[in-house]
Amino acid sequence: MIINTKSGLCPENCGYCAQSIISKAPVEKYSMMKKEEIVSGAKKAAELKAGTYCIVASGRGPANRELDIVVEAVKEIKEEYHSIAA
Repeated sequence: MIINTKSGLCPENCGYCAQSIISKAPVEKYSMMKKEEIVSGAKKAAELKAGTYCIVASGRGPANRELDIVVEAVKEIKEEYHSIAA
């Protein structure tokens, strides 16, 4: 299962990507999710018996604040949902 934690806000101009700044695709645009939202997605993945839970985000690279959110979410996911956390 995949969760897109940040969507449509990429400053790159990659012609192949629906989330790039030049894309006209009707993708939802939102900034980085909160840790609780990411963990909630992991709960749903575990309930659906997903084999893995992938966390992705649009953009050039995560800001330190965004990386901190993902790191904290992954720590909690590993503690709570062993079936999807390797």
